[in-house]
Amino acid sequence: MAGIGFQLQKMFQEDYFSSRAKAYGFTILLTSGPWLITIAVLTFLQWGMNYYNIDLRTRELFVVSISYTFIFSQVIYFSLQLVVTRYIADLFYAGKIEDVAATSVGLAKVTCGLALILWLPFALLTPIPFWYDWLVLILFLVMNLIWVLFLYSTATKEYMNIVYAFFFGGLITVVVFWVLPIGDLVRSLPVIKGAALMLGIFTFGMLVTLLWLLYHLFISFPDRPLHNQWGFVRYTYKYPDLLLTGVFYSLGLWVSNWIIWFSEGSVNVLHTFRYHPDYDTALFWSFLTIIPTMMTFIVSIETRFYKKYWTFYGFVNEGGSLDQIQESKKVMIRVLKEEVIRLIRTQGLFTLLVLLLLPRFVTWFEWSADFFELMPITLVAVFSISLVLTLSLLHLYFDDRRGACITTFIFFIITFVLTLLLLPLGFDWYGVGIAVGASFSFTFGGLRLISYVGEADFHIFTKRDPKHYQNSLERFISNLSKN
Repeated sequence: MAGIGFQLQKMFQEDYFSSRAKAYGFTILLTSGPWLITIAVLTFLQWGMNYYNIDLRTRELFVVSISYTFIFSQVIYFSLQLVVTRYIADLFYAGKIEDVAATSVGLAKVTCGLALILWLPFALLTPIPFWYDWLVLILFLVMNLIWVLFLYSTATKEYMNIVYAFFFGGLITVVVFWVLPIGDLVRSLPVIKGAALMLGIFTFGMLVTLLWLLYHLFISFPDRPLHNQWGFVRYTYKYPDLLLTGVFYSLGLWVSNWIIWFSEGSVNVLHTFRYHPDYDTALFWSFLTIIPTMMTFIVSIETRFYKKYWTFYGFVNEGGSLDQIQESKKVMIRVLKEEVIRLIRTQGLFTLLVLLLLPRFVTWFEWSADFFELMPITLVAVFSISLVLTLSLLHLYFDDRRGACITTFIFFIITFVLTLLLLPLGFDWYGVGIAVGASFSFTFGGLRLISYVGEADFHIFTKRDPKHYQNSLERFISNLSKN
């Protein structure tokens, strides 16, 4: 994150409209670029299938197969991301750069192993042909490896390289479909074989993205000893709250979908892939509205707040006077409150704008009445989820791992219980569970953050190892005695 902050600060030093526009555009590309590129690729492919009048069942099987690989690969990635990120950061801090690449090998093995564990029951218990299961597995493994390399690409601070990897992988996918006579061929094939061909084309594009990121990893870390592949595993014991934070957040995101897949209005594609067309699509479109939060968080926190944050920590770490520590803490808290309020206001106004424009969207995109009824509650849910994410990250800024863990646990457990309890009430209550769960979670997270940051200096001193604590305390007392 610091690398992004440094680049944004340089852009904002030039007080020109073009520089600020460039900074915001740069932030959108970094936070949402791969996601938006993938959506654009799938949109082009679906337009192409519509253009060639490909059977609806083929299109449905193709899209739901990709959805499953994305959802469950993200569950694995989010669960491990915080622990591994902390471990990599500590390696950089300790100057053990040569161990970073080795960790990527270990993490790749773990994620692929977890992917196989998730895939095996699916392959054995579903009636779809086994060869199609293998094709899904290939894409599943590729996506898991992409997220692993995604994490290590951010560690090198070559952020645009990630965007380029997804762009060229997606471009090749679209070009292959439109240049070769794929559409006519898919239309002439049975449903499963047609979907398999489309899935193969998409997998090929994702494989290009994977190879691009892998090549970048090789050139970024030319020394790649493999003797310390499993160092990050120790951190799951050292920082279990980071692991649980990732697990609870990822489960909270998707548990409502999994429950509603078995409810009224759900579809079972070839007795293999379950999904709910209206709810899943409404939640997907609602997630697109989270982009302002992601952009505002990076710009606000990594520019204005970042300076106040490090001023405060500088006085604590270097033995600043009591007045300096207290004054810098007041300034930091004030700026933090201002930036969080700005973030809530920005996301809230954008969500409200989308709500007001919903009738227009229904006309333009020809949405169904059921879909239209779901959108308001999913928009509220995503608004709250965006705040759960940002508040959890802010807890981790101040090393309040327990606060982040409890915040995401509340999100998961309330979403899970309420969605399950409200399921018998029918369609009108879909999405209420995740909306209420996220709302309670960000309310708790906000109150916890205010309380914790108010005593930030106390927590910093009491969490240090004894030697570091003694040195900092001696410098602090020395400066205090001078005053």
